This record gives sequence, structure tokens and C-alpha cells, in this order.
Amino acid sequence: MNDVPSAEIALLERDGYEYRVLTSGGRLGRVLSLQKGTITLVLNSSTFEETRETIFFSIKENYPLDSKVEQSMKNVLFSPSSISVPSATPSKSPAPNTVPSKAAQPTPSRNSQFFSSAESDGLRITWPNQVYMPQTKIEENDPSLGNGYMVVEFENTNSSGFFYGLQASLYSTVELQSTGTKFIPTLGIHGAVNSGVKGTLRIPLSYLFFLGMKGPISAEIVVCAHTTRLLNCEINTGGEFSLVHVRPESGSSTPTSTELKAAAEKAAAEKAAAEKAAAEKAAAEKAAAEKAAAGVKATPDSLTLTVHYHRPGGDYNGWNLWLWKNSNQDSLDTPISPTGVQFTGTDDFGKVVTVKVEGMKSFKDIGVIVRLNDWSAKDIDDDRFITEFDPNGNAEVWLVQNAKPIFTKRPSILEAKQEAEAKAAAELKAKQEAEAKAAAELKAKQEAEAKAAAELKAKQEAEAKAAAELKAKQEAEAAALAAAAKSKKTTITCVKGKLTKKVTAVKPKCPAGYKKK
Repeated sequence: MNDVPSAEIALLERDGYEYRVLTSGGRLGRVLSLQKGTITLVLNSSTFEETRETIFFSIKENYPLDSKVEQSMKNVLFSPSSISVPSATPSKSPAPNTVPSKAAQPTPSRNSQFFSSAESDGLRITWPNQVYMPQTKIEENDPSLGNGYMVVEFENTNSSGFFYGLQASLYSTVELQSTGTKFIPTLGIHGAVNSGVKGTLRIPLSYLFFLGMKGPISAEIVVCAHTTRLLNCEINTGGEFSLVHVRPESGSSTPTSTELKAAAEKAAAEKAAAEKAAAEKAAAEKAAAEKAAAGVKATPDSLTLTVHYHRPGGDYNGWNLWLWKNSNQDSLDTPISPTGVQFTGTDDFGKVVTVKVEGMKSFKDIGVIVRLNDWSAKDIDDDRFITEFDPNGNAEVWLVQNAKPIFTKRPSILEAKQEAEAKAAAELKAKQEAEAKAAAELKAKQEAEAKAAAELKAKQEAEAKAAAELKAKQEAEAAALAAAAKSKKTTITCVKGKLTKKVTAVKPKCPAGYKKK
């Protein structure tokens, strides 16, 4: 006997040439050979109000498409009087395993409250918070359930950004019974994405992925954006969503979609607020403990920061500061200004600005990036942090173009320039070495492909030669057989009255006056 990957048990009523499902809660995961157990079918009184005299008990076994055992359906006829009719009192909430509603799934929209978004390097990704996992091949092809696809929106808002391709992967928080791993074996792939382009990624969802799973199940979507032709993953945007196979039926006995949405939003907001408050408290306590252990006084709640910036070429147009209150968790970091901090004055060193920062009790220091306009470029790639303040919360620092250090005393311009030039030379060397390595890898790949092509060609030529030799041999043997047949002698018997004579030749003929017997 064989295991059954999944089974569906239900009460059915014939409706014309089709059957109508009367119960819910009848799905089973993998059923082992000789395994015993029970399953509960949920009955609703409103469902049976228009039933006829006879209904059917249905057992449906589902197998993978490549299985040798075909799908089976067994119906047993019985009297409805043997069934306990449920109470007419309507249920105030959907049954735990309600048959999936056929209500159409909402189309992804950037402003929809059913969706979440994330953005990195100008690439904005929007995905549904809840995705239906098909349980049968019919549901997989049902347009009202998304035709077996998870649709993810993307938009490239980076004015100078270009991506050679996008790739979306899905991961479950539990192992899939069909594969034994958490990776859902499906990919959504999109080609090149220019700046300003919007579009969608369609991720196929086969019911075979979810055999034996009971929802809802938390999952994660990971979108990888390729910024080079070598397809190395530069952007990794992850977000949670929920895989479900339980959807409430429409009707007065269940909450409306508006009520469900409001409840979900309220719960999510309360959870997010509680998590943020707990994280901020933990971060503040950890930062204070770390500073106390190191003999450093806690950061004052109010800071005054003065930043001087020097560019040897004097080209300050468009350059500004991105400052943020830095915590132990990136998700809690808070920008001081959402539009950046502009320089307000000039001194003999260069540009200068003084900023007042409030609410630092939950943060450990100030992060700083010197950028051009709205992230058109950065002075240096590294994030830098201002960590030292006097007891009154004051700090004054000096920054120099292409120089990584944050100077707490005015530096010599010449020394800073030399350090910047040395850094630029080191970066150029590293870039050249990386390009040389990439070129060598490309050359090795091309040589390997050329070698493989040559070997394939030699193999094909050898096979062609062997085929020609075999054909020539077969033709020679056929010719020899034909020649032998042509030169073969036969014997005939000729008669004349009572005389008999045998004649043997390649083409024997009877002598004159004789006839062939």
C-alpha cells in the first residue's frame, strides 16, 4: 500500500452535472500506509436549508503530477437522517478550517492597507501581507485565487539607478513536507529595470509546494537586485507575509472584510508600538550600561554639534550633511532632518553649520555622512559617528574631502590632503585588482567554454565518422548479398514424352522440344 500525500473529505450534494460542497474542515496532510485517525467535518445549518433527499460522502486522494498513482474519488451514498443537523444559531466567527472563500484577492496597490513595502537604494518593493496557498490543481488555476501566483510590485525611484535584473524568493518559517526544507521552490524573475520604471514580479505557487501544510504560516520574501552583469546580489530586501489556506466565508455569520482589516491593522499597530518601545528601552539601557562599564558618561539628552567641512577645490555647491541619532538597532535610527542638514556659514576652513539635537537619551551617538544633493554621491562610502561630547553636550568636528577621520581639532589642510590622496590611490589600486581578477575569471570561463565547444565538436565529428563507416559497411554487405543472389545457380526438370532431363544454370532453360515440369 502507498502513502497518500494529502486527502480531502467532504459531504457533497449533486447540483446538475457538478457537486456542491456542504462541509468544511476536511483536509488532511500526508497519510501514511495503514495509519488510522479521525477528522472533524464542520456543518453549518444554513448550508443544509436547500439540500435534497440524498447527499454524498466524498474521499478525494491527491497525488503529485508525476506519480504513477492517479487521483481517485470515492462516493458513498447514505441517508441524511444519519447526520446530526447543526443548530440554527449563526456562528459569530468563521470555523477554524473554513473552506476557502472564492472572493477575489485584491490586486496589489502601493496605497493598499493589505500590503507592505520596503525600499533600498531607490528600489521600492510592495508585497501582499497575506497570500492564499492553493490546495488543489483546480484552486491553483482559479482566477479568483490569483491563478496560483503571488504578485509583487516594484518601482525604481533612483534617478541614476539601473538594475540588470530582479529575483524574488520565498521562505517558510516551517519546513515544507514536500521538500523537507524551508525554501519554497519557486522564483519570480524580471529583466532589466531602468530608472523610473514600475512593474510586477509574478511568483508561481504550485499546490504541490503546500501538501500537508496547515495555515496560516508566516513566511518571508527576499528580493535580490542585480547591479552588475555578473548578477551579484547588491540589494537584499526582506519582508514578512502570511501563507494561508483558511479564508472566512462571506455572509452575516462572519466578520466583514472592513472589520477584519480594522482588527488586523489595530493589532499590527499595537504590536509594532510595543515592539518599538521595548526595543528603544532595551537599546537605551544597553548603551548606558556599555558607557558605564567603559567609564564614559551617558550621552546628554540635548546636544549641540558644530561641523566644519573643507573641499580643496572649493566646489561646495549641493554638498550637505545627513545626520542621524544612532542606536544599537538600525531599525530605531532616527534622522535629524528628513531633507538633510545644509551648511549655513563659511569660515577660513570651509563650510560650517551648528545643529541642536534633542531627545538623545535613547541613542548612543550621532551618525554623519557628507552627501551631494539628495544622495547623488557621497564624499566617502563609510558611515562615520561622532561619539565624544563635553559634559554640556557640545562637540565640534572637522571633516575633509575624501578623508575618513573625524578630526576633533582643526587639522592641517596639507596633511589631510595627503591622507585623502593616499586613500584615493589605495582605492584605485583595489579597484584595478578587482577588475583584473574579474577579467581573469572571465577569460578562464571563456577558455573553458571554448574547450567544451571543441570537445563537443570532436565528439560530433567522431560520431559522424562512425555513422558513415557503419553506413558504408551496411551498403557493402547489401551489395555482396545482391551479387550472391544474382550469381546463384538453380536446377529445373524438363520432360519430353517419357524422357526426363534436369538442367542446372544461373537462368536454366529447357532444350528444344522439352517442357519445364
